[in-house]
Amino acid sequence: MGDFNEVLSYFEKKGGRLRSDRQIEEFRGTLDDCELHDLGYTERWFTWERGRFLSTNIRERLDRGVASCDWLDLFPYYQVEHLSHAFSDHCPLLLDTMGKQRVEQVKGRRRFRFEAKWCLDSSFEEVVKNKWNSLSGSVPNKLDKLGQQLYQWDKSRNKEKMTN
Repeated sequence: MGDFNEVLSYFEKKGGRLRSDRQIEEFRGTLDDCELHDLGYTERWFTWERGRFLSTNIRERLDRGVASCDWLDLFPYYQVEHLSHAFSDHCPLLLDTMGKQRVEQVKGRRRFRFEAKWCLDSSFEEVVKNKWNSLSGSVPNKLDKLGQQLYQWDKSRNKEKMTN
């Protein structure tokens, strides 16, 4: 994943000079030669923007995720999201390896959100290591179970604080 500074198609660019057919074909050919597949995206279609005025505005999808067939087999529910940009002219990319599956599984269950405050607890790193090592299964399943266990750990930690 990252900034490839190339587009795969004319519709991935709006405004500015047109990319040459040769340039687009060379990028496509490189991905084909490496047996890499574009992962697609959700949310906004462009990842890079320049120019504040409509007449000079250029938008392009320069950043992307690509993967091999083996990776796609390991993470069939992946989802790439183009996030909003604030400090850069590039959008950050978010790769969720359980994205499409999570939408189905999470119905009726709270979606995992990492709490930065957990890092302030001196036992947090050890808790994560111990819980991770006690889990079995695929990485996505272990991550899901770890998230559930971290919520339980946080709840019990908060109860202890209230009783002390």
